[in-house]
Amino acid sequence: MDANEHELYAASFVDLNWVKCWGLGKENALDYFACSQFYDLKCNNEKLRMQNRPLSDLAKMVGIEYVLERNEEHEPFLFVVVKQRRSSETQALKIAKYYILDKVIYQSPNLHTLFQSRLEKFCNHVQKAFDFISEAAHYNPSEGYTWHIDTDEDNEYTRAWKESMEVAAFEQRRRRREEDASKNLEESINRILSKVQT
Repeated sequence: MDANEHELYAASFVDLNWVKCWGLGKENALDYFACSQFYDLKCNNEKLRMQNRPLSDLAKMVGIEYVLERNEEHEPFLFVVVKQRRSSETQALKIAKYYILDKVIYQSPNLHTLFQSRLEKFCNHVQKAFDFISEAAHYNPSEGYTWHIDTDEDNEYTRAWKESMEVAAFEQRRRRREEDASKNLEESINRILSKVQT
């Protein structure tokens, strides 16, 4: 992966003036995408635009193209654009995906970037665990290794662990309250409906 490709994963694009002028829907999402730095000006879509031909002619061409993936349940807040290399009318290899989320265009990370990010996060946590253990280990020639784990409230690892447990417990209680409230509401509605029907 070259540096330019890595920069595109961190980049985003938004043009609110374009959206104000033209609006944003499935009819013009590819036109909006064409304004971004992610768009390849040598693609088949651009050739068709220059020749005033419809996008339905893309299937007859060979090369790089952009198509809008069907995603009707999340429109108009989310559009998915697929970059693909077409080799025939029936075969196209997906190269990348982009998404337009609330008028902002992002590039979806590929599998390599996703794994790299997760591995870096994992290695960071393992390194913190080793640092914590190495600080707790003490060697005495008569006793050997002993472990002095600081249980003081000021210890950053202990504090972070307790905070994460408190947040998890709070979220669990909140979810349980929401479930109970929706169950009570459903039971109340059912009681009212049964009374109305009788």
